[in-house]
Amino acid sequence: MEKKNMGQWLDHTLQLQDRLTKVSANLIEKLIQEQKIDYLSITGRTKDKASALEKIERKSYTRPETQMTDLSGVRIVVYFESQISQISDLIRESFQVDEKNSMGHDQVLGEDRIGYRSAHFVCSLGDARKELPEYASITNLNVEFQVRTVLQHAWAELAHDGSYKFSGELPNKLQRKLNLYSGMLEVVDQGFNEIALALDSYKQKINETGLLELADKNIDSINIEKFIAQTAKEHELDIIQTDIDRKVVEELKNFGVYTISDLSYLITPEFIKNYKNSYTKNTSTGFLRDIMLFTDIDKYFERCWKMAGWGGIDKYSIDFLIRKYGKKKTISLIDKYEIDVQEIEYDFL
Repeated sequence: MEKKNMGQWLDHTLQLQDRLTKVSANLIEKLIQEQKIDYLSITGRTKDKASALEKIERKSYTRPETQMTDLSGVRIVVYFESQISQISDLIRESFQVDEKNSMGHDQVLGEDRIGYRSAHFVCSLGDARKELPEYASITNLNVEFQVRTVLQHAWAELAHDGSYKFSGELPNKLQRKLNLYSGMLEVVDQGFNEIALALDSYKQKINETGLLELADKNIDSINIEKFIAQTAKEHELDIIQTDIDRKVVEELKNFGVYTISDLSYLITPEFIKNYKNSYTKNTSTGFLRDIMLFTDIDKYFERCWKMAGWGGIDKYSIDFLIRKYGKKKTISLIDKYEIDVQEIEYDFL
């Protein structure tokens, strides 16, 4: 193809490729969300004309219409290696993959590519979408999906981005050190993945375990969620499940609650009665703090208030505390600890 014709071809093709990039990014994002796979980001880019011409010349392409497979690119950054496998399977199921020009993350790339093991899939939208008029003009074009973990992405940006100092041919000693650290990064990536899988397994085990079996277990963010869900069901409470962060667990420990049994002991009939009379809904964190406040308000403020750092109190919580401690004591503590009284009603209440 002559250079003039190549330029004209690119002008036309890049418009279509830009549309393919946007369509592909939207499609894969919807598919990933439907499968409830966590991800950090999904970004699309279409190679510009100057970059395309430079690559065609550098690679001596004679048939760029078939040899250029990366005019459209979609990068998916996930947290753990196991998610790369999940998304790779999803891409294979949902698009037509050119296996010859694709590479899974588990394939060996060689010593010089240590730490850069992201998966690459060159795909078309597939035969099924050819029948849909909105895709008719772009179904014969290719898009490259790239799937990386956060650490793989960081490494690629540092060591393989041509604009950074680690790119290019380095002295042997420095290249060896760079490879060593990239190998360490791979080990860390695998370690995080193992921990993530172990946590999933632990959550599943907790979900299948009754509270009686958990009674003597030390509290953590996961088994507390199980306790709250079971308590809400047993007493017909509307509690919105929110993540229990480390700070709340530390508050409980400072209060003297170390096991699920300790926490269960504080759920008295008096607490449930007053709680139902004051709240229609609450969050998991609010529920746990209410348990401690209702049990011993002075103890909570002495041991946990500074750690908690919650900025205000709403009228529902004030009403709840007044039912046990009376208006005078409740208001005096609010004044003593300079707690803001929030006049607004939360959306969930």
